[in-house]
Amino acid sequence: MWYFAWILLMVLPSLGWGATQAPSPPLFSGGSGTNELNYASPSGSDTTCSQDRPCCLNTCIQQTSADESCILLDGTYNQRLLTVRSGAEGRHIVIRAKNKGLAIIRASGGNTVEIRHNHITISDLFVNDIQSSDKGESQIRINRSGGIHHVIIEDNIMFHAGNVCFAMTGLNAQDHHIIVRRNLCDGTAYNTRDGVEPPGEGFYIGQANESAPGGADIMIYENEIRDFTS
Repeated sequence: MWYFAWILLMVLPSLGWGATQAPSPPLFSGGSGTNELNYASPSGSDTTCSQDRPCCLNTCIQQTSADESCILLDGTYNQRLLTVRSGAEGRHIVIRAKNKGLAIIRASGGNTVEIRHNHITISDLFVNDIQSSDKGESQIRINRSGGIHHVIIEDNIMFHAGNVCFAMTGLNAQDHHIIVRRNLCDGTAYNTRDGVEPPGEGFYIGQANESAPGGADIMIYENEIRDFTS
């Protein structure tokens, strides 16, 4: 129910109930990631990671540092996408599709895209988990334990989630400075539509355990969520 709490926090200022007015977007800038461009393709096997000689997704991510980009060429990547290091303030590691929606991340089991580090931007991907029926799994998830900060998730398509499109729980440490904008969540709980738990939230923000640190300084705007089950 924490996503309802977040909505209330955004609404209370307009009602004059003493809450602090939310800042105008954007909350912070991640930079352009143009210092160096690395390229990946589904069939990539080179170590050069150039557009003409792309590498595989894992190598591309491994070779990308602060203020650099790993750019995914068109095609289907049958694997999870996991971050491996943090960027820096105003100098994010950017992981994005070259052409919006044409780099498809498909995986079976586990969070399809899992952000484990700080100062990361994820954009323009088409994310489609094909068997994410466990309650703790999502198409895009910020590391469950928490403590992650300065992350931008923008312009992605999350299609027919097995469970949840996007989750950020801050279970053991507070997540903060997170921007989620202009994403499409098109369907949730596609592996659990027989009425059996878990439900499929569009965006799951916070933790059902009220003692969990949760999150702060989170800005969610201009997203579209449709065909969700709770």
